[in-house]
Amino acid sequence: MATKLCPYCRETIQETALKCRFCHEWLSENTLPAQPIIEPVIQNLEPTVQELEPVTEDIKPIVQEAEPAVQDVEPTVQNIETVAQDAEPAVRNVEPEPVIEGAPVAEKIITVPPPIASQVEEAVSRKRMPVFVEEEHLPLVVRQNYKLAKLVSLSIPFAMLLITIGVYSLDADNYSTFEGWSMLFLVSLTVGLTVWLLYMLNKHLLNFDLYNNIRGNISCLIYGMPTCFLIFMFILGELVSIDSTILIIIVLILYAVLLVTHVLTGWRLARFEGDYVGGISAFGYALFLLMILSPFFIPFVVPFFAYNIFKKAEIYAETYGYEEGEDY
Repeated sequence: MATKLCPYCRETIQETALKCRFCHEWLSENTLPAQPIIEPVIQNLEPTVQELEPVTEDIKPIVQEAEPAVQDVEPTVQNIETVAQDAEPAVRNVEPEPVIEGAPVAEKIITVPPPIASQVEEAVSRKRMPVFVEEEHLPLVVRQNYKLAKLVSLSIPFAMLLITIGVYSLDADNYSTFEGWSMLFLVSLTVGLTVWLLYMLNKHLLNFDLYNNIRGNISCLIYGMPTCFLIFMFILGELVSIDSTILIIIVLILYAVLLVTHVLTGWRLARFEGDYVGGISAFGYALFLLMILSPFFIPFVVPFFAYNIFKKAEIYAETYGYEEGEDY
């Protein structure tokens, strides 16, 4: 059957067709256009094609430069495929262990045979493929005498126990000079040990990024506690000529400041989230709750939480090491 091209859409139709079955144009001589519609379209596209020719010329060098890199990658892919094919028989030969009902499920470790492992290493070294090993970096701690800090932590409750026993057994109207000086020594020792323990704790906090001026609060306790104790001793011993009423007011103000500082320090330490060694949050909660409920039990309980902090810090330091610097 003879065919011809439609003058409008250039599709193949029968030679005797009067109407195109594609574009539905009539093909009678009266309706034939003087110029097919496809030719103006081609003429309109010629400027666009001419504009694209320079862009094509610019892309050709880039494609030519990329071809060597693609060719270098192809052997690497082929080597990896070869290694994977060699490893398939070894993986298939691994017999699964029988499953015992009620037994704990453990992950099975499949070891790659040495020849295959060496082939992988050889392929990596030949093509210099990067191998990334993720190592967890843990910070070092400030060098401190944690053994002595633990000893002091345990000494404070023992000293407070002796003071409590002495207060209840001492006759306020009839006691010897030795008993009086012994009690004064125990109280002074307890205050000194507490201040030193707070100093060690403040040094330990240098290991962390702190906020809310936590170390400033502890420094206030370090200087406020002995000051309050000395003024109280001056009042009892009548060692100063100032009116005792004024000294009592000063002591009460300092005591109120110490109470508020204790509460703030405990709360801020309890809410601290940057402790990568451990123990600070528990110490803060103990200090805060006992300060609210019964401050009398603080020297009996809180030093054990301080002992926990220094114990964890000692284990951490033995595992990961100290920073280079002074031994505090």
